[in-house]
Amino acid sequence: MLARERDAKTQFIRAASHDLQRPLQAAALYLDRVKPGGRAAEQAPSIGSVRQALNAARALVAAMLEHLKLESGAVRPQVTRVTAGEVFDRVLLTQGPAAALAGIGISVAGRGLSLRADPILLARALENLVANAIRHSGGRRIVMGARLRGDEVALMVVDDGRGLAPGDEARIFSPFQQGAHVGDTGGFGLGLSSTWGLMALMEGTCGVQPGLTRGAAFYIRLPADRADPVAGVRCAA
Repeated sequence: MLARERDAKTQFIRAASHDLQRPLQAAALYLDRVKPGGRAAEQAPSIGSVRQALNAARALVAAMLEHLKLESGAVRPQVTRVTAGEVFDRVLLTQGPAAALAGIGISVAGRGLSLRADPILLARALENLVANAIRHSGGRRIVMGARLRGDEVALMVVDDGRGLAPGDEARIFSPFQQGAHVGDTGGFGLGLSSTWGLMALMEGTCGVQPGLTRGAAFYIRLPADRADPVAGVRCAA
């Protein structure tokens, strides 16, 4: 048991050191191109690349901290009634700029459905799914949607990219595991495992919906809010 924990921590430190070096090195290289007194128009691409690299490093640090908090049991959900639209808006606020930079459009559907969840933790879980699609799908469109499934609300993140490779579905929700189609930005392989852990805290589930699209389709399922009149109408699909 102790040996397994030690190996996991060693793997975590190795992955953190390796993946953090790449965006920080890139930021340093782009920063070298910025010359004091240079024209703003000429230096704008380099400054934009520095910002992008630092944002990537910040996202990696955030993933690392979230993983450590989940591992230590420091996260305590505050479950309440929340609409899908409220959560979608949080995700659009944080992931919209990265999607625009990558040339990817994000649309939403089913904003009015209500569910029981911690709004902040649910937004983090969805952010992980959307961020994965932005970095790794290679597609041009992402849809966040909500549907009623019995007594649950299913939140979907669907992209039109290259999809998952055979065997990916069985392992990508484990820590430090990534799909075969990993984008240039890399990562720790912690985003999907974080989503899994956050759903466990809120008594929800998450996974991959096969056959729904030629890209990839991920779902999060949480209890519907029974007081919501919209939740009284079940989806026939």
